[in-house]
Amino acid sequence: MIAIDEIHEFDRDWDWFVVDPEGHLGHFTTAGMRLLPESVKQDLEGLEALGEYFCDAAPCVGGARVREGIEYDCGYWKDLATKER
Repeated sequence: MIAIDEIHEFDRDWDWFVVDPEGHLGHFTTAGMRLLPESVKQDLEGLEALGEYFCDAAPCVGGARVREGIEYDCGYWKDLATKER
């Protein structure tokens, strides 16, 4: 396993996925502003493989919810298109 080092942790947006005890899937992203959980940083290949699967091959798409306060953290949206994205 190859770990993500501190330098590469901040050179891109990272996505990771979790499953809760009821089987609900969660998608998280650093959005270039957050640290990765230690457990996620330990397996670069696994992280990239899951990202490819969920972005390119997963059969289902569900609803989304954005963390409250994200607008403040990112300096607010520059326009409506950015906010909708």
